[in-house]
Amino acid sequence: MKLSIVNYINSLPFLKGLEKFFSSDELKIEKDIPSVCAKKLINNEVQVGLVPVAEIGNIPNAKIISEYCIGSDGNVGSVLLLSNYDKYDIKKIYLDNESRTSNMLAKIIATKFWRKNVAFLNGEEEFLKEPEKNAAYVIIGDKAFKYKNQFKHVFDLSNEWKKETNLPFVFACWVSNLMLPYEMHSKLNRAFKYGIENIDTEIENLSEKLDDDTTVKTYLHELIDYNFNEDKRKALEQFNALAKELSPEWVGQPA
Repeated sequence: MKLSIVNYINSLPFLKGLEKFFSSDELKIEKDIPSVCAKKLINNEVQVGLVPVAEIGNIPNAKIISEYCIGSDGNVGSVLLLSNYDKYDIKKIYLDNESRTSNMLAKIIATKFWRKNVAFLNGEEEFLKEPEKNAAYVIIGDKAFKYKNQFKHVFDLSNEWKKETNLPFVFACWVSNLMLPYEMHSKLNRAFKYGIENIDTEIENLSEKLDDDTTVKTYLHELIDYNFNEDKRKALEQFNALAKELSPEWVGQPA
């Protein structure tokens, strides 16, 4: 069986658990950016993927297969809107090409929560090196830590969501495009559980600094919330409802 996992620091606990529980003959693990994880599952190139929640509804026969996810409850540190301007002066937002979920979250926050009329444009990492006037930039993943101190204003999109909804947020879920055998389903979830419960012993370089305030250890223990609980399910429902208001063709997660 083939599995696609996001190649970010926040998925390391999952990766370590999978490597502990599965041989390479049992499970081929492919490391990708979030949008590619989804594409591979849509195209049936893999059978399991850590998929941005914005893409779940586009996957044929999609099933969320785990009580674990990539989520947060307040600041997440790695899904940011960066700008040299206060939110009241932002006139255009450049989107990140790695995840539709974070881009839609930025649109919801700017349009619904901040009540702004801004232009949304396709962005590239190169744009961050010469920021434009009245512009803001969605940036996700490990590179968010690299750029955050280069801008005057840092808006953590997960925290902006929390302030308005009083709910956590879920960025990605474990999804399969087929009905997994019970043994495989159970073993995958045991692997995920093991990785999360053994972060301190299984992951190297925990003391490495991601920015002035965050180490790998604090990021994984304090900013990422891996439990796909009832509050996160409510948050996902609300996210999809707001997304559909902004984009009527939006397809949310399957029931």
